[in-house]
Amino acid sequence: MSEGENELVEQFKAKLKENDVKVNWDIHDDVTLRRFLRAREMVLQDAYDMFVKSLQWREENKVDTILDDIRARNRNFDLINNYMMVFTHGKDKRGMPVEFEQIGKMDTNELIRVLPLQDILTFHIWQQEVAIKELRAAATAAGTPLVQTASTIEDFSNFSYSQIHSGSIGVFKEISAIDEQNYPETLHKYFVINAPSLFPAIFKLISGFLPERTIQKIHVLGSNYKESLLKEIDSDQIPVEYGGTCTSCDNSDGFCYKRKQGPFIDKNQDGTTINPVTTTIGRRSKHEVEVTVSGNNTKVLWQFEIEANTIEYTILFGEDKKKIILEKTVYENKEGVEVEEEKEKKAKEGELEVKQVQQFQGKLYKGEFVAAEKGVYTFVWDNSFSIFKKKTIRYWVTIVNEQKEGEEKKKKTKKKKSKKDKK
Repeated sequence: MSEGENELVEQFKAKLKENDVKVNWDIHDDVTLRRFLRAREMVLQDAYDMFVKSLQWREENKVDTILDDIRARNRNFDLINNYMMVFTHGKDKRGMPVEFEQIGKMDTNELIRVLPLQDILTFHIWQQEVAIKELRAAATAAGTPLVQTASTIEDFSNFSYSQIHSGSIGVFKEISAIDEQNYPETLHKYFVINAPSLFPAIFKLISGFLPERTIQKIHVLGSNYKESLLKEIDSDQIPVEYGGTCTSCDNSDGFCYKRKQGPFIDKNQDGTTINPVTTTIGRRSKHEVEVTVSGNNTKVLWQFEIEANTIEYTILFGEDKKKIILEKTVYENKEGVEVEEEKEKKAKEGELEVKQVQQFQGKLYKGEFVAAEKGVYTFVWDNSFSIFKKKTIRYWVTIVNEQKEGEEKKKKTKKKKSKKDKK
């Protein structure tokens, strides 16, 4: 590190202090300031503006506490973490962690379809905070505290071109913006291995979202990548499947996360899902969801919306589905003039028992009930009455144990009381 860079860092800190900018120095340090300086070509004012904006972003998104409360903020955290094939294994010749990503093993289309964008982004931020922490620990262990950049090996084996679409590109763009603006200069080298023949076209598509400094660090390799990796990483730090000799994590000083991929199943044991589900119900068909309630005094919540036209909805109980929890109800998302005659005809013929009609115009319809009995509750969206039209619905059913809710409320009340007592 040059004397000029050291001097700029001191000026950077003085400027922050002069403007009374609050910085958590337990999280940020001189290396952080160096990274922002390098990202802005060592122009102090530009780096300062970038860093202050990043601090504001961190405060707005509560990033400083994300390592402690990620599960409370991201209900999909475990689902994503068990499925994502991203792991740190070994260290490069500088003593810095090496990250492996196996994008070809992940159904990114399903991830993007099911998961809220905010949960994907929050998970990525959590990953970055973990990576920064690992880099700092590795740099200290290596005796080079000012060197805090990692190498990434991106494996495109089994990658499908169907994974490239507007949704995935949009997510990539959001993630790239977060990294560029808030985690600059943390990358040492980025190796793309087993790159498919049309990868240049993919790279051309995504490179527009990347800063030139990052693009210069990307090395696109085919299947003969071993020699290139060995220039940066010793063989005993590379897993056997990538041409190295490492079969365990015994020599990795903790920087290893070899793992088996968990399934991407957005379903709980009781039959509920973590996220809303979108499904299309064919004409003269119905869609049923069975939820098992195993506890007493259990609250069941449901919500759904229909894209167009009309759907019947009811809730039944028991294996035989004979007990009615919610009478059959017809929901519409518009005035429904074109289906009114058909409904009236069927109602007169006794084919459609209309207990209640709701005009449903683009907003979620919600409901809840307390399950008086343990057992199976069936939620039915019925399109059997429709001769010609299929219907698309987006629904979500979840159960809440009220006893646990009460315990949580008590805990919060106690915390509030203790805070008042301290005052």
